[in-house]
Amino acid sequence: MSLARGLYAFLCWFGPGIFGGLLAQFLPEGGKDKPPPPFNLLIPVHSGDRTLGSFSARHAIQKYYDENPRGPLVIQITMNNPHRELPNSLAADIAQRMNGAAALIEHRGFGETWTHWLNYKGKQAAQNLHERIGNRTARVFPEKMIVVGKGYSGFLAAALRQRFPHRFDAALAIEAPTRGLSFSWSHADPDQYLYKDAISRLFKRRSEFGAKNIRKSFDLIEDRIKQGDTKDLQKGLFLCTEPTARNNTAISTLQDLYSEIFVNAAAVGSESANYLSPDTIDSLIAQATKQEITTRQELLSELGLKHLRHLQRKVSGDLSQLLEIVKSKGKCIDWEKHISRGNEKHATVMTENHYRPLAYIACTYFSLCVLNSRGDGLFPSRTNACAKLRLSCRDTFEGKAVATPQAEIWKQYKLSPQDLSNSSRIFFSVDTSDPMTALVAADPPSGGGLCSSSVRREFNIASHQGFTREQALRASRAAQAQKLMEWMGCPQENATGRL
Repeated sequence: MSLARGLYAFLCWFGPGIFGGLLAQFLPEGGKDKPPPPFNLLIPVHSGDRTLGSFSARHAIQKYYDENPRGPLVIQITMNNPHRELPNSLAADIAQRMNGAAALIEHRGFGETWTHWLNYKGKQAAQNLHERIGNRTARVFPEKMIVVGKGYSGFLAAALRQRFPHRFDAALAIEAPTRGLSFSWSHADPDQYLYKDAISRLFKRRSEFGAKNIRKSFDLIEDRIKQGDTKDLQKGLFLCTEPTARNNTAISTLQDLYSEIFVNAAAVGSESANYLSPDTIDSLIAQATKQEITTRQELLSELGLKHLRHLQRKVSGDLSQLLEIVKSKGKCIDWEKHISRGNEKHATVMTENHYRPLAYIACTYFSLCVLNSRGDGLFPSRTNACAKLRLSCRDTFEGKAVATPQAEIWKQYKLSPQDLSNSSRIFFSVDTSDPMTALVAADPPSGGGLCSSSVRREFNIASHQGFTREQALRASRAAQAQKLMEWMGCPQENATGRL
């Protein structure tokens, strides 16, 4: 089952049915101080694997109004526990600002190897849910519905609005990689260097001196190994084993690991407080390169950060805040396997770490190459890293994670440049302090009426003049909520799509 077919089934089942019927008609009781209990729904999965039938997916709803809502029902897709994620979710933030209600829907079903999900008692859970709903009395609920998301869930938000405009009145897609689907895997395509080129420019703007030191650090690794001075290198980078002297493979492997400190720092620098969120774009990169988000956390905290902290402060003042959040858990880095030792979490079976939703997404849908780099930038020259990643994806998911062609995604989800030029009421939000978002987020044409066009707004969360990071983030949320509220006055669209 390709991810495109899985997502297409997800949109078809969730869009007109569950979203439009169940969530819009019944809101569980609960106030701001009492988080709602999670509910279970039976979601069919269309798959070529005969052993995979149905599984349960949860949702949680919370209202943020006393009697009569002024705002809409704000829906967000999550791959985590909706009950746990709801209080601090984007949907809850927007719903509170708009005096509406928030709902988180759990999205599952990536790949035919996830048979352990069959252990959920889906039929019993769905029956209990229907009984609870049947026993509730009628109550006032928001008439309008919007869908929001960040990163991959932002992609889903835009896709839901595009496919079901008569059901969803607007969408907020933060850092949604819609435009990134046009980039190529080919090692001969210059687009493969766009991301690391952007990171190089970002660091150079922040500190020319720090950028030069970054490049020197990669050269230092190469020089130490070629000269046989590997003992000090092992100690300085907290490596479990000593690299072999004059080994070109060791040079490239350690340089790649070391570069991730700066690549990931650039990717998460825009919102260090949300560093552990699995819905951010940088998490997709991490899953593609390390298969497990916790592995990247270990790398950031263990791969010589204490030794290099003075350098990173010169590169970006924002990184010092990030380093305070990330704490070392392991004892050393097994650089030959890219897995941290000294932590029981990483002693689990590899397949348990690999079969994660974001890893599957990165291997099948997120086709932007973010691993290759030019030799004239800050990072060592790499031209074949993306090809190796495709092989790794094939092995990890037993040949069943196949990259979905760009044309198929654009066609099924109506996200091609032509479709987006005719879209309406989709708010594409971009954080320019993160190189990734500026590259991949959609840029719909400006113009058109209030109700018949989409917009792209750029924010600089990391370095907004006169604002702290938190203040800049709150300002961006306020602007997003204000635009969505303006759209709530637009007339309902019919089932054919446009007004």
